[in-house]
Amino acid sequence: MWLFFAILAPICWALANPLDSSLRRNYIKNDAFLTWVSSLAKLPVAIVLLITFSEGFTWGWHVPGMFLTGFLWMLPFIFYYKALQFEETSRVILIMQFLPDFIIIIAAVFIGERLDLQLSMAFVLIFVGSLMAAMRKHESKWHFSRAFVLMALAAL
Repeated sequence: MWLFFAILAPICWALANPLDSSLRRNYIKNDAFLTWVSSLAKLPVAIVLLITFSEGFTWGWHVPGMFLTGFLWMLPFIFYYKALQFEETSRVILIMQFLPDFIIIIAAVFIGERLDLQLSMAFVLIFVGSLMAAMRKHESKWHFSRAFVLMALAAL
């Protein structure tokens, strides 16, 4: 049964990204409004899951904390939707893969995390791949896409 869910997750992700891009480019031009609409669309599913699997759940201070966490989780999507305005979806998604690098850097600074050789090589590969996806050639000069800055802010 786990294989079904392991395959379903990337399929849903692959369908959601072009849908996000289509919504942003064709229907909803305001990034903040699109973020709120997409957040509110997920709320009924979250409530049904919470009620269905709420055995042993404490209905105290956890609920406002969950809503605050959901709010903070959705804020970076404003940058994501803005990046879709400047760049094609496949490039924005590649640049989004910069997120693990931020996590490693923050972990190294705040909790002293250190990487072995294999993980350091993975860090460099992700970093270089994100930089390559963010580079654009314009009139024989290479420069960073505007989407790179926005996705770096979203990842941070």
